[in-house]
Formats: sequence, C-alpha cells, structure tokens
Amino acid sequence: MRLLGCFTILLVFSNAIYAEITAANWMSRIPDHRIFNQLIIPGTHDSGTYAITSSAPYALSKDDPLPIWVEEIGNWLPSGMLGGVIAGWAKTQPYTILEQLNAGARYLDFRIDLFPGDHQFYLSHAMLGVAFESALQQVQTFVSTHPTEIVIVDMNHIFNVSDTGTQQRLETLITQYLGKYAIPNTYHPTDTIGTLREHGQVIIILSNTLPNTPAPIFWQENNSIDSPWPNASSVDELHNKLNDEMIIRKTAPHDKFFVLQMVQTETSSQVFDGIFYSSSPSTIERFEAPLNAVLNDWILQYMGQYGGGAVNIVLQDWFTTPSNILDIAMQYDYLT
Repeated sequence: MRLLGCFTILLVFSNAIYAEITAANWMSRIPDHRIFNQLIIPGTHDSGTYAITSSAPYALSKDDPLPIWVEEIGNWLPSGMLGGVIAGWAKTQPYTILEQLNAGARYLDFRIDLFPGDHQFYLSHAMLGVAFESALQQVQTFVSTHPTEIVIVDMNHIFNVSDTGTQQRLETLITQYLGKYAIPNTYHPTDTIGTLREHGQVIIILSNTLPNTPAPIFWQENNSIDSPWPNASSVDELHNKLNDEMIIRKTAPHDKFFVLQMVQTETSSQVFDGIFYSSSPSTIERFEAPLNAVLNDWILQYMGQYGGGAVNIVLQDWFTTPSNILDIAMQYDYLT
C-alpha cells in the first residue's frame, strides 16, 4: 500500500513532472542515485523480427523454433509458399529498432545469425529479419541524439559463428557502431544510473558462446544477466512459472540484471490450430494479446509482494505505444 501510495502522489503531479518528458527521453528524469538493476526497464523480445515477411529466407540456425530440415525445404519452395504461416509466428515485433527505442524500450534482444546463403549477419527468429548492421546503426542513431538514455543490447543468441575470423568480424562491426557509446565491462549492474551515464550509454552483453571477447566494451552474459526462459504456452502456465521465478528472485543476490520474460512460447499444435481454426491465434500478435492485457497487473502484483527493486527488465512480445509498462517504469523509477 505504501508503494502504491507513492504512485498516487506522483500521478497527482504528473503534468508538471512529465511536461518535457517523452517516451524517447524518459530516463532523463531518473535520479542519479538510483541503482540500475533495480529500475524497471521495458524490453522487446526478438527485437529485430519486425522486418520478417512471408518471402523472407529461413534462417538455418540450430536453435530456431523450426527444425533445420523444414527451413532447408522452405528455402527451396516458391517464395511465400509456407512463409505466410511461419512469418506470422516468427515476427514478434511491429516496430523498427529505432521506433522501439523512441517508444521507450531500453532493453533489446538480438538473436544474431550468420546466414550461410550470403555470409552476412542478420537478426533472426526462424526467418531472417533486419540486417544486423542496420540494427546497430539504428541503436547508434538513437543514442547519439538522446544522451540521457541507457540501452542494454543483449546479444544472447549467436548462430553459425564458429571460427575466430568470423567472430572478429562480428565484434568489429559492433565496435564500429556502438564502441564510442559503450559502457566498459569494468562497471556493474549494481552501479547507479548516474555512474553509468558518466561513462557511456550502451551496455553490450555478448553470449557465452563466444569464447574470446577481451574488448572492454563487451559484458559477458554469465556475469551480467539472469534471463530464465519460462517456456510456457498459456497465460496461466506462464503466470505460475513467473510466480516461481519471483520467489527465487526474492532470495537470490541482486548482483545481475534480471529479465522477467513475459512472453508465451507457442507449441506445434497451437500453430496448426491457427492454420485450420479461425477462432485460434494465427500470429504472435493475436497469441500474445491476452497476455499483454494483464502484464501491468502482474508487475504491480510482484512489486507489491517483493518490492519495486525485484522487478527489473520486463520482456514483451508485440511492444507498442503507448506502453503501459513504460508508465509503470516512469512512476517507479522517478521515485527518490
């Protein structure tokens, strides 16, 4: 009740407090002394999938939701023959990277794929999304014009990068676009936002699958972030699993970033139902809609039970504007 009372007081003065605040610069009003991994940070899941279309090539990555043999066959079939169905489930975001950032997202989930077809890097999820270089360029564009904002770029899945030369090529590309803005890995998730702001704007978390990442701009995944995958295919199942995660979170050391993955994972039977039954969801947008309608209630529930600092990064499919999660983040993160 005390926490909710603070929210009420804050909302009374919302016109004055938010007068110069937009979703693109909302972090500018967070007090410098606030600990960064105890802030509420809206995030997007599979952030680069907005570019997926029915004619996009299949990604050919081992960790994709589709078996490799299905993707290989799909790439040989006439363009779009299966793509419309797969794209509906592979595309998890409607906005570009830059639009997501301008809408308030500050955590980006990058699934990087070196596509065997042209040996270029893409962001993918079963199918190829935006070119990786374009995604980096969009992050660069945003942070270069919004100096108060801190963005976490979590490159937690990296596929088909198996040799030193390719790894160096990937790291060079990241450094080219984001190195100037990167916060060195000598800092920590438990630092204050004021401390981090003094040293950069982008936290780059690289997957543990890359064994040699000595450059100081790269934060290693296992030392920096906990992001348990609930692997739940219904709203009720997901809620139960997230409840269990929050219980664990309550007693665990708060020395890393913590991602609450508020996303459902479709099963094969749910995909087939979407094809054959008009009453069943046939896209991620429709599949996640009932979940997105209750996310705010869940966040407030966890804050009431465990305190605001227990909720950190909130991961969402089909992040849109205006974002109710951003409203909660602003109300809580602005508290002094």
